[in-house]
Amino acid sequence: MTSRMAARVACISLIGGLVPAGLQAQAVLDPTPTQSKSVPPARRDVSTLTMTTSVATDDNGPASTSVLTDPQNRGVQFHSDLQAGVNYVSQPGRKLTWEVDASSAVRRQTQVNQFVLLGDSGGGSLMFSPGKRTQVSVTQSVGYIPSYTFAATPSAVQSDAGGLPASVLDYSLAKRPAYTFATNLMLTRQLGARSAVVFSSSLQGTEFVNHVDPSLKDWNGSARYTYQFSKYAGLRLGYGRRSGQYSQTAGTSKVQLDNLDLGIDYHRPLSFSRTTTVTFGSGSTGTLSGQQRHFDVTLTANLDQAIGRTGHLTLAYDRSAQLVQGFTQPVFADTVTASAGARIGARVNVSVLAAAGNGFVGAHVALNSYRTYTASTSVSLAVSSNTSVSGEYLFYEHALGNGVERIASVPNAQRRQTARVGLNWRLPLLREWIRGSGGR
Repeated sequence: MTSRMAARVACISLIGGLVPAGLQAQAVLDPTPTQSKSVPPARRDVSTLTMTTSVATDDNGPASTSVLTDPQNRGVQFHSDLQAGVNYVSQPGRKLTWEVDASSAVRRQTQVNQFVLLGDSGGGSLMFSPGKRTQVSVTQSVGYIPSYTFAATPSAVQSDAGGLPASVLDYSLAKRPAYTFATNLMLTRQLGARSAVVFSSSLQGTEFVNHVDPSLKDWNGSARYTYQFSKYAGLRLGYGRRSGQYSQTAGTSKVQLDNLDLGIDYHRPLSFSRTTTVTFGSGSTGTLSGQQRHFDVTLTANLDQAIGRTGHLTLAYDRSAQLVQGFTQPVFADTVTASAGARIGARVNVSVLAAAGNGFVGAHVALNSYRTYTASTSVSLAVSSNTSVSGEYLFYEHALGNGVERIASVPNAQRRQTARVGLNWRLPLLREWIRGSGGR
């Protein structure tokens, strides 16, 4: 080392010793050079193509006793599926992110050597921050689904970005083509260190091609105030209204749900286990259908147990009212869901789910009973960074009372089991591209 360089090192060391520790820490936490403030924020663009091909078998029970009119949903069926989706995400700046996606899926029925469309979907989202304490998100989706299925069927099998939900692919009950759409808007405003308000609104619908079937359009608006009065507990005050309209050739009917959200959110690790957390809340809902109005208590509870570094075991309970496509009355049900997932080593992912729902469609009488049971498990093995093989098992069952108004070809009771093996590709079309002031 030359004498001039040694002098520079000594000078820098002396200045570092004279700078207060707080300023030194600030310099470490904020390493961005001062001149970078004039540089526009970097832009990030990512685009991915996902493809899944699989072979599967469905067991729908004895074909002679099944009342399903669609042959592909009767007896034991073998089929192969091909699903493709594309996703594009762009972040022009720190306060703006937008995304678009599209997907399509087809199925080949082995017995009849026929190709059928499973569905098409597309959508987009936009998130931006007009201020330091305000965040706005907007989402829009449209789709075409040729077969009817219950809308809220939980599954451990998750679709990649731009993919159709597993319920569309595996739980179809009848050939009832429909167009779907959904628009959602949410605004979050942080009032202080402990309080915030959230405003949300949505418009969604299912329009069946056959006007005999009950199409559904519903609008939902809500406002909620939250106050975190301790590290583990917070107060939640909110109100929401949901208005639905069922349309068919026989006429239209309207239903209105008023949700009063008054409760406590409690989220704290249990004293005997730092890896276990509990969350619960409560509220009420008032339903107006025709000239009849009744009130029900709503409840939510969640128990989460961390398993190792990558696994979780979750038990959830939900008691609420929903507007479900294919029915002409709101569904009020108690739903219990147990799920578990973990990564085993660097290549294997395992997930398991079981759920049961029990309630009523419309009036709370035995003729309007509503029960659903689902179970699913998925195991995937990463062959490379972009390729994986998977095995899946799904179980589905529903039972409806004789008084439930529904699509005519949907039976009162149905049970199905599905086993599938598949090959999944995830191909980057546009890898993360970061562009600053000079571009790249």
